[in-house]
Amino acid sequence: MAETERLARITETANVDVLSVRGTQLRGFVAVAQGRFHDALGLFELARRGYGRCREHDIELAMVVLQQIASLEQTLRCDTVPGTHNARLGRTIPRAAIGLGSASGGRVRLCGDDAWLYALDGDAPRAYAKAREAERLAPTDAWRVRGLSYRAGIAAACGESIAAQTFAVEARALASRVDWGKTVDDERFALLLLAEVFSSFDPAGASEILAAFDAIESPLAVTRILRGGADLRIRGWNTFVRASVARSHGELAPAAALYAAALDAFRSCGYRWREVATLAALADLPPAVRVDGVAAPLDEAVALVAQHFPKAFLARKFDGWTRVYVDARARTISPAQREVLRWLLEGRTPREIAAIKGRGYETIRSHVRALHRAFGTRAEHQLVAECARRGIVPPRAEPDQRVEDRARTAPRTS
Repeated sequence: MAETERLARITETANVDVLSVRGTQLRGFVAVAQGRFHDALGLFELARRGYGRCREHDIELAMVVLQQIASLEQTLRCDTVPGTHNARLGRTIPRAAIGLGSASGGRVRLCGDDAWLYALDGDAPRAYAKAREAERLAPTDAWRVRGLSYRAGIAAACGESIAAQTFAVEARALASRVDWGKTVDDERFALLLLAEVFSSFDPAGASEILAAFDAIESPLAVTRILRGGADLRIRGWNTFVRASVARSHGELAPAAALYAAALDAFRSCGYRWREVATLAALADLPPAVRVDGVAAPLDEAVALVAQHFPKAFLARKFDGWTRVYVDARARTISPAQREVLRWLLEGRTPREIAAIKGRGYETIRSHVRALHRAFGTRAEHQLVAECARRGIVPPRAEPDQRVEDRARTAPRTS
């Protein structure tokens, strides 16, 4: 990598038109391979501006630069990296308009990343439009599966479960006719996104799709930087999907361990919105199966959403629950009491909460008494009514209710 960087700098500073821009682009790829994503984003943006001053044309170069910018902005999206997808010249390069709109895998990836960026802005119509465009620009059936998977993923994220299932089923039918062993580009990652969507409504289908992904033996082209397990973004996402599939089958302890591993990967590379999604998934699991180091996932998720994604689809899950952090009475309760309050508001009894959390009944009763003192109530139904009056409601449940159903039937402890 050091020698590659040295040679790329020589080429970059030689001022030889498009070739120098390729030097800057290569430095961006080195930064990505080393996990320096903020540096990489700056380098690809520098290459974008540099190409605009070139006399020569290289449409492939221009397309790769734009796609890498979109990919990195989608990864790093936060309060300080809002993305340039909505900027007037954000997805254009001067002198490179011809050919950028044609069907290609790069164009599918770019539209898919922009679809997620718009979803993180809270702009569902544009997110849907970009996902549709990704499907329209697919050059092959394999890439069309990826485009349909984007549509399914965006629909699921925006709460349109029926549409998500419709697109996912269509994508799966098309995927069954694709020889994935002959793919050398990253269209194969459509199967991961598809398995993630299927895990919310069809566990058996999710497992079959994941098995198809695992059965692909042909390596990615050497020119692809998303190879193997070196990229923390892919490693974290791969692990997250496997956790979701395990959870859909009721394998809660393995799912918790996999979610924790995915969380570590996302935190390591600054993949904030995926970090929030993972924390939310952990918060939906019974506390008794969570691994050490993730004590209050719901609190962490709410804080990240408030800071980075106040308008995103991620915020919809926490509507109403955020009041518990600012309400004058609710602010006096401890994190453990806050978690008990959440389960009470979801209709659990103290004995059920004891089973869910793996704690003694008397411990839970002491938390309930503390909640009554904080809110000035005497019975659970009064507590629920008082919270409703104050606008405090539990986080929205996921479409998949299997975890909640298992929690209700968990063995009781004394």
